Amino acid sequence: MVNTLDRLKILINSSTPIVVMETVEEMRAIGLVRAACTDLNIAVFEWSIADGLFRSGSNAPAVPAAPLQMRINAARQAADPGAPESSKAAIYNTLDPVQALATMETMTLEAAFVLKDFHRHMESPVVVRPSRRQSAHPYTYCPIH
Repeated sequence: MVNTLDRLKILINSSTPIVVMETVEEMRAIGLVRAACTDLNIAVFEWSIADGLFRSGSNAPAVPAAPLQMRINAARQAADPGAPESSKAAIYNTLDPVQALATMETMTLEAAFVLKDFHRHMESPVVVRPSRRQSAHPYTYCPIH
């Protein structure tokens, strides 16, 4: 019998472009994605509207120096005084779903992308079109909502 981790590895390894995981156990689901990608030697990126796109998992590079994160948070606060502070070093200009998709499309490494609550943005044709274009690429998405 194949367990959940093995099934996820099969889906990712078979180049399934979109895997939707509906769960109330978000941290467990993210842990499964990270474990599967670690076993398959694939990078993992996470995206949320609050944090933007950032690399996560055991293959993630070391966290940048605190001053850099402080500058990132200061820039976010300057752009939007109500923006929450983040301890994660997001890739520049990826808070917007369309920009995050554009950034993902330009990446050249094999990766899985965990897009938290992304279904809320799928009503917009500006988001749907790049999503369809990217779903042709292997290892494109592992959305969790």
